[in-house]
Amino acid sequence: MKKIFILFLAVQTLSAFSQSSDSYGGDLRTVDVLTPSFTTLYFNAEDPADPLEGDILFSEIMANPASGNPEYVELYNASSKTLSLKGSQFCYGTNAYNLPDKTVAPHSYFVLCKTSAVATFNADVTVFGVTSFPTLANTGKLLMIKGKNDQLISWFEYTDKMYNDDAKKGGGWSLECIDLANISNTAANWSASVHASGGTPGKVNSIQAPNPDTVRPALVSSVRTDNQTIQLTFSKPMNRGDLLNPNTYSIENANYAVTDRQINFPQATEITLTLNAFPPQGSFFEIVFFNLHDLSGNELDSPNFILIGEGHEANPNDLVINEILFNPPVGGNEYVEIYNRSDKMLDLRSLSITSRKPSDGSFNKLYPLAATPLFLFPEEYLVITKNRDLVCNFFECDEESRFVELAVMPSLANTSGCAVILNNKTNEIVDEFAYNENMHSPGLSSKKGVALERIDFNKPATAANNWASAKATSGYGTPGYINSQSSPGTSLSNQIQIEYPSLEVNGYKIHYQTDKAGYKCRIYIYDSTGRLVDTLLNNTLTGTKGEISWNSKGLSGGMYILYVELYDPVNGNVKKIKTPVIVR
Repeated sequence: MKKIFILFLAVQTLSAFSQSSDSYGGDLRTVDVLTPSFTTLYFNAEDPADPLEGDILFSEIMANPASGNPEYVELYNASSKTLSLKGSQFCYGTNAYNLPDKTVAPHSYFVLCKTSAVATFNADVTVFGVTSFPTLANTGKLLMIKGKNDQLISWFEYTDKMYNDDAKKGGGWSLECIDLANISNTAANWSASVHASGGTPGKVNSIQAPNPDTVRPALVSSVRTDNQTIQLTFSKPMNRGDLLNPNTYSIENANYAVTDRQINFPQATEITLTLNAFPPQGSFFEIVFFNLHDLSGNELDSPNFILIGEGHEANPNDLVINEILFNPPVGGNEYVEIYNRSDKMLDLRSLSITSRKPSDGSFNKLYPLAATPLFLFPEEYLVITKNRDLVCNFFECDEESRFVELAVMPSLANTSGCAVILNNKTNEIVDEFAYNENMHSPGLSSKKGVALERIDFNKPATAANNWASAKATSGYGTPGYINSQSSPGTSLSNQIQIEYPSLEVNGYKIHYQTDKAGYKCRIYIYDSTGRLVDTLLNNTLTGTKGEISWNSKGLSGGMYILYVELYDPVNGNVKKIKTPVIVR
């Protein structure tokens, strides 16, 4: 506490008074002799406070001024306290500069600049010269204010993309914060000044307006950095406490655990998780995020989990282009459907989709399918498009149908073209399909809004008569599930349905249905390495439909393969089915 005192002058009468009347009927007394005496009154007031995180905010940055004008950084005391800057530092990148021993009033602006530039500001601007104040990069830099003991008070990372105006980006205009109540530290809350002088140092910003942050953060990429770490990248700065809280992460598989967490400071847009182990190739486990928020309190957008594991890279013909819509209906979207015809769990992060140029056959721009793990299991379909809703508005989409939405799709001409799935790492073509509208079935009144379907994915795309128009009864397209033109016996996985248990029990139910009675059935469970782990049936005679129970107790979480073999003892025919099963 600081004691404040004020000296008051009191008047003491030492001689006689003379008396008269004023106009209001009262007495007026005149003093012949006056002797002063002094009274001191005391009251207490708070000392200026040391700033805490969030008390000071970056509000304006002049990094590229007009010729002859100074560079500066404007800050705002967002607290209701008088703040002391003593012991605080302005940080530019990795360099720190001591702030002067000054105070700033509550809810007020103040400016930092070179000591030689202080005199260039108007007298009504609170401006502090900083010894060796750095030259601000035009393109951008990380700025921080740190308090005593290196405590973070505030940070902001500006870039020249925030001007949103190429002319102003060239110089003479400051970057201003739109809404100081928006603490997201994102580009969406900053833009170029519109003040005629190019900036508003020490004043309310010229573009000030309500601009609340309602955008939920998203997990945009996941990269395995070494044998035990994985780096996650988010779309915007996150709450550091949430990221570092062990209770934020849940792994249901007891064999795996997060042993350490490291974030990029102070942005918290990336976190590196250290794991006790990684699953073997072809297996995975889930990390589920709970109560993970950005700086504004917006919760992480769906999906709120990530698959950790290593699938197999797709080799040529492991997966195939199985359906394509290159001439969509008005208001619809093009799509390319792929199908995993292998017995491996494929990780599609290494794949891109592209098309060929008609002029020379070279590739157009490559569009990666995913930045985070994207697993495609055996006998599973995936639809590649820009907008799932604009596909499903015209075609029946199963709830279980899988889609990947790309911001940009390769150009697919309405009459002819070539779609390509490419392995980025090996530069190998996994599959490609040179389509032509003449491949459509004859007799169509219009080819617009009609997908081409592959009849047999075990045959090359170039095989004669291996493509046909999707049937009218299917709505002229089957995105994400078995083709309407699929040849008999191409896929039998629809004869086997697996009912997954709740997380509290281990009992799976396997429902089967065959085209006739009398099959002898064998059902085996293999792990991702091909090791037999369980036998459910062994040459058992089946009816046309039934249910088989399977208890997975004792198996670690991950992907397993359900292998079914149906033997017809009458004619000797054998049908084989492989389908993935996820054990949690």
